Amino acid sequence: MRPRLFLAAITLAACGHVETPTVDAHKAADAPATADAPPPPDARPPDAMPGVRTFTANSTWNNCPTQVDCEDVYDFDVAASGTVSATVSAVTMNSVPRLELFQGTATTGTNLFDNAATPVCGTMDTDLSAGPTAVAATHYRLAAGRDWGNSAGLTGTYTITITATVDLDNVSQTADDAPSNLPHCP
Repeated sequence: MRPRLFLAAITLAACGHVETPTVDAHKAADAPATADAPPPPDARPPDAMPGVRTFTANSTWNNCPTQVDCEDVYDFDVAASGTVSATVSAVTMNSVPRLELFQGTATTGTNLFDNAATPVCGTMDTDLSAGPTAVAATHYRLAAGRDWGNSAGLTGTYTITITATVDLDNVSQTADDAPSNLPHCP
């Protein structure tokens, strides 16, 4: 009986006393982020796409109102001085393409591709290129349009390619078949 009593005494003594750890095993998980944490690549949010120098997309002109020159608008940002060019290719369905480049958030005023308030115009179902045009660090809008007065039918398809000597950031199509603010092609 004595060995049982001895073990019971040891167990009772040990259970009444708890040692606090001297090292927190979870310290790294509980601590706030420190300067030792690596920054995200290019200091961009982890889900943002890095800048590109060439953007290409296939699109259509299929909801253009009757007797209206319509355009698809592509917005992008430029972070440094450089040049921008654009090409509308693989044009179909008897469409006459037009290109316009504007600084800022409007699609009116001076078209930077021809330095006038007119579109750069192509011919039916042929590729159209404009640029290179000098750009500075700011926001731009590029319109890939279809000229109603010189096209036949109501719809068309095309491929837009925007190229630059500097990164193009946040490139996206922001308008589809919007009425153009510039005059008809000659």
